Amino acid sequence: MEVDAIANVADDVPDRKQKVRLETVSKLASLSVKADSTVEHLTPQAQVLARMAAEAKQHRDEDWDIRPHAMLEAAAPTRQQFDEPSTSPVVVMRNPVAGPLDVGGSTELSEPVPFNTDEPIPYESSLFKGTMHLHIRGLENTKEHKFTGKKRFLHIAFQGRFKRDVKASDFWSGHEWFSVSDMVPTSFVNIGYTAAAKMFSSTTRVCPSTSNGQVAGFLNPVLASCQLVNVSQPGQEPDMWEAEEDMRLLSDALTDKNGNPMPAEKRRRWFDSPANAGSVLISKDYVYTWHVWQHWCNISTYRLQLNSLLSFDLCQFSEGQPMQIMAKDQSTGEYSINLLLWHKRLLFSDPPSEAHSLRERLTSGVSSLRASWKGMLASK
Repeated sequence: MEVDAIANVADDVPDRKQKVRLETVSKLASLSVKADSTVEHLTPQAQVLARMAAEAKQHRDEDWDIRPHAMLEAAAPTRQQFDEPSTSPVVVMRNPVAGPLDVGGSTELSEPVPFNTDEPIPYESSLFKGTMHLHIRGLENTKEHKFTGKKRFLHIAFQGRFKRDVKASDFWSGHEWFSVSDMVPTSFVNIGYTAAAKMFSSTTRVCPSTSNGQVAGFLNPVLASCQLVNVSQPGQEPDMWEAEEDMRLLSDALTDKNGNPMPAEKRRRWFDSPANAGSVLISKDYVYTWHVWQHWCNISTYRLQLNSLLSFDLCQFSEGQPMQIMAKDQSTGEYSINLLLWHKRLLFSDPPSEAHSLRERLTSGVSSLRASWKGMLASK
């Protein structure tokens, strides 16, 4: 496909706002065109934009009630995908902005990523190659034994090798958004992002606004936030679900006074220091096993439960953008993983009579959040 043709993608899109967004995508792609105007000669970022624009054309007639953000439209599920009985109302997709991500032998943006499986799923990005398990609570295909006796709503495990060395101080995870509602004050968004980030580590990077062309959201150092990390010699790696905390291969500082592995909680505090993180190199020579889980957001309902009194519906504030499972090398922008956790209510309203315009949902969300906040204050 030639880049010149990308500009034509938006020509027959009836929705004016979406047309403007697609035209913006085509302009961004054209900025990076070299002498030859084929996609293969674009910069990697522009290749992603070109690919997204072309695939968005295939999706433009989907009957979404809420239009997904243009940058994510190529990976926005259909109603049929959301209604798959074993996983409804959740669909996991590859994030278009991360470049090709091979999961289970496919890189198709419109193809759902398997989860709640018995066997690990092979995956490969430009930065990492290995296998993963993704488990989500509260669905028909949930493996209940993965959550028995635990509060967590989501648990994801990875095992594999990096394709190159990465500085620990550059390896971050979190959430990125391309737009933030103008109905929510920036100061409030900043407080919300900071509070969310602080749940994982003290060291954070928060950007509450996209006004300067930045990506909004929050990031945390992976090694200061993930619950379990095991580093092994190739061929000596443990079973993914039997792995124990052990990072001694990366630094003598990650050993206790008896020569045993530093406990996970101490390791997280140790890497929460930028100086400590800057002294460690994540070597491509080893096999890594990572476990991450969270108990704040119920993916099956898309509600964030901060405590027994304060909770709110994430769909009302998302602007057609789902939660992510993401980790990246901040120095290059390469992702080791980047998946989108879609919920049906992000894009569809059932029953149809339910208010589903973006502004109506945001108004309702802001009102309910204020009511919850007042209720919490009144109870003190």
